This record gives sequence, C-alpha cells and structure tokens, in this order.
Amino acid sequence: MSVNYTRDPNSIRMLMNKLVDKHLYLPEFQRDFTWNIERSVDLFDSIARGIFIGALIESKPKFPLSCREIDNRPRKGRGSRAKLKEFNFKAKDFDNNDHYVLLDGQQRVTSLYRALYGIDDIYFILKKPSELPSVGIEQPDIIEVIDGFSFRKIDDRLCFTVNEIYKNPASKEKVLREGIFDSEWETVKDNPEYVNLEEEYFDCLLNIRHEFNKILDDKTLLSVFLLDMDLEKFCLFFERSNSKGVNLNFTDIITAKVYVGFKLGKEVEKLSEDYTIPINSSIVESIIRYISFLEADKVDKKTILTELEAAHFNKHWELIAKLFDKVHSYLLSDGLVINFSWLNYKTMLIPMAHFLKNLPHQDFSQMTQIQLKYFNFWFYSSLINMRYGGGMAGSTNNVIVEDCKLLESLAINRVITKNEFKKLKIKIDKDELINLTSKGASFNGIMSVLNHKDRFKNWSNTVLVNTSVKIDVHHIFPKKFVSEQFGEESYESENVDTILNKAVIEKLSNQKYGAKAPSIYLTETPLSVNGRMKECLDTHLIPNYEKLVDGSYNTDYKQFISDRFELIYASIKSELLDFQDEILKEN
Repeated sequence: MSVNYTRDPNSIRMLMNKLVDKHLYLPEFQRDFTWNIERSVDLFDSIARGIFIGALIESKPKFPLSCREIDNRPRKGRGSRAKLKEFNFKAKDFDNNDHYVLLDGQQRVTSLYRALYGIDDIYFILKKPSELPSVGIEQPDIIEVIDGFSFRKIDDRLCFTVNEIYKNPASKEKVLREGIFDSEWETVKDNPEYVNLEEEYFDCLLNIRHEFNKILDDKTLLSVFLLDMDLEKFCLFFERSNSKGVNLNFTDIITAKVYVGFKLGKEVEKLSEDYTIPINSSIVESIIRYISFLEADKVDKKTILTELEAAHFNKHWELIAKLFDKVHSYLLSDGLVINFSWLNYKTMLIPMAHFLKNLPHQDFSQMTQIQLKYFNFWFYSSLINMRYGGGMAGSTNNVIVEDCKLLESLAINRVITKNEFKKLKIKIDKDELINLTSKGASFNGIMSVLNHKDRFKNWSNTVLVNTSVKIDVHHIFPKKFVSEQFGEESYESENVDTILNKAVIEKLSNQKYGAKAPSIYLTETPLSVNGRMKECLDTHLIPNYEKLVDGSYNTDYKQFISDRFELIYASIKSELLDFQDEILKEN
C-alpha cells in the first residue's frame, strides 16, 4: 500500500484559476464555509506581509464521490441560503477531466476566492497623506502604502477592493484611472490634506497593483500537497485526519459517495428525532458497518467504500435504526450495562442487532432461557476480555463478523460448538482484579455484572443508584486516607486504585465523602442511624459492614481487599463462570 504526498508548486492565482476552470471542487462531506469576514481580512493582511498561509491538501479519489462548488453565495440577504451546485463524479471523471478535491484548506481557499472575485468586499485602506512614504522610494511594499485591510470603507481615506485590483492585472493606466481611481478620488479631493496629491496617490495604486500581482504569483506563500495513495490508505487518512487539523471522518466520505441516492446526513438527523439511542459518529459508523455485513459479509472500510451503494442504504437503513434503538433500550431496561456510556465498544451493537434481527418477531422478549444465558455471557465476555479492542482477540473487523454469525446461530437455535465458545472464555483471578484499576472495558464489564445481579443502591437512601444522572467511581478507602495511613510507598497505596476498592455511586454523594475514612463517612449517613446502610452496601458487595464502621479495616486494608475479592468473585462465578464450566463440560 504505497502512499505519496507530492508537493505541487502553486500560487494563489494558479489556485484561483483551478477553481474558475472547474478543476477543483469541495467534497460534499466538507463542512460549510464558516469564516467570518474578519478572518478573511486577517488572511489578506498576512498575504500582504508575505506570511506563509499554510498547506493545502488535494487529491484525486479512486472511487465515486459527490462534490460541490465553492461557496459563492452572499453572506446575507437574497441568495445567501441558495443551494450550491453539486456534482456526482465517477472514479474515472477525476482522471479523465483532471478534477481534484480539496481535502484541507477550504476556509482559506474560499476566503481568497470570495474576495478576489468580489463576493466579499475587502478593501486596501491607503495611508493618510501625512503617513505616505517619501516620493523618492521606488516600488515600496504594499504594507508601506496601506494602513491595512478592512471589510468596509473608511471616511476620508482612499479605499480599493482587492477584486478591483485582481480583475485589472495588466490594464492600461488610463483604464485603471477611469475605471477605478477617478471615482474614488472624488470622495477625498475636497479634503485639504489631499490637495496636489492626486498623481502621488495614483502612483500608489499602480504600485499596489504591481506588488499585489507579484504576491498572487508567488509560489512560496502556500504549499499544495497532492495526496496520491491507494484506497485503503486513503480511508486511513480520513479516519485519522482530525489529528492533522482536517475536520473529516469516515462517515463523511460515505455520505458523499451515496449522496445522490441516499441523503445520509438527513437520515442521521432523523435518528436523533425518532429514537432514544444517543446518536454520534460511532453509532452511525456501526450502522454503516452492519449494512456492509448484510451485503458483503465484511465490515472493513475498504469494502464499505468500494462495494456499498445508495441502494444498500435505502434497503437496510430504517430496519437497522430500529434494531439499534431496541438494543439500546434493552441494555438499559435489563440493566446489562450500568449506562450506555459504559459500553466501551459501540461496534458490539452490530452483532447484538443481528441477533435481534434473527429472533422471532425481532423482539428480545422471545428469547428462550438458554438463549438469554448465552447472550448475557457473550456480552460480558466481550467487555471483560476486551474482545472489541483489538489485541489478543484479533482484528475487530473479524471479531464483528464472527460474532454476527455466532449470535445468528444462537438466535435460530443452532448449537454453539465448543471451539466457538472457547473464544469467549473468561479467566478471572485475584491478581487480575487487584491490577484492574482503570475505567475501561474490563472494569465496566465487571461492575455491570455486579449491578445486573443485584442493582446497586444509593448510600443516602435505599433507592437504586440513578445511572441516568452523573455517577462516580468512588474509592471506598479514599486515596488520601490510605496514603496518610500506610505511606505512599506501601502495598496499600500501590493498590488503592484497584476495582476491589471501588463502588459506583452518585456524584453528589462521592463529593460529600471526600477523603474521610469509611468508618467516619458511613456513620454520618442517615441510613446508618436506622440500620439500613448495610442493606445498601451489600448490593455493592462490600464486606463486613461492622468492621468498616468500627474501624477494624482502617488498619487492615489488605484484608478488606481479600474479603471483597471473595464476594465479587463469587458473584461473577454464579453469573458467568458456572455457566461457562457447564457449557465446556457438556461439549
């Protein structure tokens, strides 16, 4: 997979000619032109000062792509909301017609185009008579004869638009005087400061034209890189382009590809209006991958870009959106995951939707008990083993396809083989749990298992923890307490972040407890007075309430960790490991 970035010498004038001659377009997936007029003024000020204005990235796509013209609409008023012309190019059009797409630099290029072609008025503001350079200076720089640029004319100053200068690069002096200068001179000729300076200011205008033309032909003020790569690298470029300052993503590309036959952007907006599942780029991308699985039995991006067409989206989009929404609702209503943000891998929605698609009536209520056990085991195994994060499980694309086929078999009651089940095998021991600290997939999976078995209760009252509001992962023994009690270099401090020292509670409660020992903050809660605190802690599998509140664990953190491991392991064993042993023994 070769990739080349060729630096193509370009001047601003060459770039503008490319646009006017219909050789340079914007891909449909690019965001709209958003720069305000002040940003455009600053851009021209940089150009006049000879400041490098950055690199642009162009490319010739290897696949069909919908493109649009550069934004030539007025900023406000009539026509400001007019639809821009769109072009549905085939792959061969880019080579045959020498078409390019601008991938990075739209705001700068559009600002240049709009000012140079008179859509936006940006003015050279000439200096006052008292500030003009000495007559003896030959060909002064533009910056020596102007105060700068503005988007409006200034009283008692000579002002010429960049468009007026740009469209008259080589016209005779008489044409320049009669067409541009004379009418502007009329605005200041009665001002005493300008007496006898008409010719001097006309010379300034000629100088501005000369220097501005040099700037427009200068090939050092910008760099244009021509992106030449195979399709797979092209996809990767888009996927990672945000880190390079290019606001693109993979979904944007497919949006442009199918634009003529399927308005993906509008359909995504409808998802947010019609369904409860939170819509973001990872959800949309997962829907697209599922369409690819149904059509091509593959979910990689190269397949999606080369094989998916608008007809495939029209065929599957509505059903898949409903399936995803049903999966989202089921995960929360059944409590399989603490909340949706705790589902680290949104690509897991793909096999779950496929499972649902193959159930009778496409409804989770139609699962048999054995299907339910298998489904839950697959779900938690995928999180705990981080199967969708690459690494040991292999390519995520392969895992998605394998799991779609596995869950389809489960939905239609085909027996899951021993080899298939072995890929899901969970291994948990005390050392692994002690070393599990971060809020990643394994952590979220285990906490979700515990909550699913016996829903966590709030520590301020006996109601269930409201996982739809802000929740925190609380250190049962706070870091500061452990550090002060045992020392920063102690075993206890090294293992204070373990999952065995954490509980999921509501954010406000966590803030209230601060760095206090549990023997203090637990006895301060209203529930400790009426004896209901133990009931809540039991749902979190926190051991020996009495030892916690009398301070016995304060000096024996190791024992607390060990006791809590036994409770958590027993819960995981009853929820998952016993079923795993049973299936592997049967097979």
